[in-house]
Amino acid sequence: MNGLENWQIDVPCVGIADKRRYAGKWIIHGLLAASLLFCACKETEKNGTLDSDSSSESACAWDTEEDVASAFVLAGATPVKGYICPTADEDWFTFSIPAGQSLVQVNLSLDAPVSPLNLVYYIWDSTGANVVGTLDSGKSVVAGTSLSSSFYLPSGTYHLQVRDDGADGQDVYHPYQLTVTTAADADVQEPNNDAPGATALTGGSATGYLSYDGDEDWYMVEGRENGIIQLHLTMPVSFVAPAFRIVTASGVELASGDNPAGMSVATDISYDLAVDSAEPIYVVVSGTDAGGSDVAVAYTLQVTVAPDPDSNENNDHPSVATPMTTIGCGAAWSDWSEVQGYIASSGDEDWYALNTGNCDHGVLQVELTFANAGSLPAGFRPTVSFVREYDGAACTVDQECQTLPENCDDDLGCSYLGNSCVKQGGSQGVCAGASVCLPSGNCGANWAVAQASEGAPGVVQFTAPLNNWSASGNIYLAVSDTVGELFSVNHIYTLRARLIADADGNEVSGAYSTRPPSDNDKVYNHIANAVPVPVHDCTQSGGVDTGSDTDSDTGGTADSDTTAVDTESDNSAAPTTVPGCCGPNDWVEGYISYLYDEDWYAYPHPCPGEDCMVRIHYQLGEGPVDTYLRLFADGNMWYDNLASIKEQSVQSAVTGFFGNTTAADCFYAYNKHGDFYYLSIRDTIFVSESQPLAGQWDWSVGQYYRFCVEKIANGCQSPCQYYEGSGCGQPSAD
Repeated sequence: MNGLENWQIDVPCVGIADKRRYAGKWIIHGLLAASLLFCACKETEKNGTLDSDSSSESACAWDTEEDVASAFVLAGATPVKGYICPTADEDWFTFSIPAGQSLVQVNLSLDAPVSPLNLVYYIWDSTGANVVGTLDSGKSVVAGTSLSSSFYLPSGTYHLQVRDDGADGQDVYHPYQLTVTTAADADVQEPNNDAPGATALTGGSATGYLSYDGDEDWYMVEGRENGIIQLHLTMPVSFVAPAFRIVTASGVELASGDNPAGMSVATDISYDLAVDSAEPIYVVVSGTDAGGSDVAVAYTLQVTVAPDPDSNENNDHPSVATPMTTIGCGAAWSDWSEVQGYIASSGDEDWYALNTGNCDHGVLQVELTFANAGSLPAGFRPTVSFVREYDGAACTVDQECQTLPENCDDDLGCSYLGNSCVKQGGSQGVCAGASVCLPSGNCGANWAVAQASEGAPGVVQFTAPLNNWSASGNIYLAVSDTVGELFSVNHIYTLRARLIADADGNEVSGAYSTRPPSDNDKVYNHIANAVPVPVHDCTQSGGVDTGSDTDSDTGGTADSDTTAVDTESDNSAAPTTVPGCCGPNDWVEGYISYLYDEDWYAYPHPCPGEDCMVRIHYQLGEGPVDTYLRLFADGNMWYDNLASIKEQSVQSAVTGFFGNTTAADCFYAYNKHGDFYYLSIRDTIFVSESQPLAGQWDWSVGQYYRFCVEKIANGCQSPCQYYEGSGCGQPSAD
């Protein structure tokens, strides 16, 4: 053999830690290439025949691990490489799980910039049962990615298959890498991933690990009648975002919670749940979708079942509401009807039935107070809901009462229905219901909902009107935490209610709202219930104008006949203009008798199509209400604060009028206004220009107001001056 001859020797060429076997050639080109040795590992077809063309790059790697019988045996934690080629290629592996090594970690990666492969794997046990599939969780491996998953499997022999999802991809250039390891599980409760295998919490606490993907640790405690499950779950920052569920023996989930930030914020969850059965209760600890597994960081679970301190339980629905003593409405306040209870668990809602003795025109006062309020849980904010029967919606289940068949444009359009308008895709919505079906078979409506104020969680107080009540006389009061998550078994509350007849015979005279009045409230919601009142025409026979020329804003006095007490105007009568000035029996009387009460009245245009001078007499009783009078025309405010009232702790009695034939007033009806004017009367919280909202909203069942409307002159009377396009006004200074 001379130096010019080429010779070659066929030898096996095997890559390090590579399960693939390649046909290769040692090629030596004469003496010049004696030291130039290289291993030209040529991939071959799966049929095992040698490809004679060493320059071809389209042939597939050659392996025979195509089924369980020929599976490649994995040894320890040594990674192996493989190719999916040709299409429909399946690579099989066998591995063993020793006793006490039930945690299995599988790592599959595809280190390639691009590849047509979408790799998945499946694991079968020795009986042929499929126990793991990556597609079960929607996971796969594509170019440049890896997938690390862990499982809990009993000891034994298992088979793992790697393939392309869809079996329509191949890659001759880029191998995948697979590693399978086993380890002991530090969680001594395993396996406890279902109810039959649940760990009994006889000592009330346990430490566990969420050691593998999808790990669920089940614990069992005995329930009790009228009991409270008290749960506390803690875990340091880990690779897991922990969660819990509380489940009945029949599989019904009662409650759940989680810490989705558990991989950056330590977990510390407390949850109390009321139960009313001695059947077993299961607590399940798991990871959320955001977190996987952690074999090094443990969680601690504490669960106890204690007696519920609330002797009224179970009263979490109107159908099992605790009865309160009956109260009625008379001229004086009734005695308080009083109960005590606890918000002793997460989501606790205590319902009480209060019989109001068929009172259909009263004022209800409700107070909720918590003992030792200063130590209530941070963020706790109690709510009291006042629920009435809505006879326009029959029901059999609560879900039918989420909304009511009442159309609305805004929240104020749901007057006496909780002031919550639910929009359903258009500009118009429907009023929200109380989401409860009452024992009468009709839906419940939120008449009023009141919350504790910020910084004062221990007190809820409100008053509300009772109007057009159902024949049953039953109303419902529900006590809960506003959010529904906070609670305290150490803070007893007292709920009490009382009733009085409403002295305001003109109610309902506006839209009722459970929130403070706002200048943004739409006028049309109020004027639909405005009470009609007449205008007394001093320019017609039978009337003599005896009004003073002193403006009421500077302490003016009213007519000589304004000391008389009124008989209330007839709500059913259309507003009219009657001859003569206001007489002793012509006054309209009302009361701001409950929180956020706003009374509206309508009087006719005194001179339709023309201008004329108008005067409004008023008498305001002494008390806490700062009686605020405003006049509206065509949906807009026409005159503001007719009596010049500002916030005071106690208002003195005031007698006066607004409007006169003086330059300071020029109060008139405008020729371009519509058919009616609307008078709004309510409390004000205005203190000063610098403190416009610094006061508090007041009400009083005993502090009256009275008023009477007069037309006092035709046209725009001198010294007032008519301005074209603007109407009657004060004369110009020049």
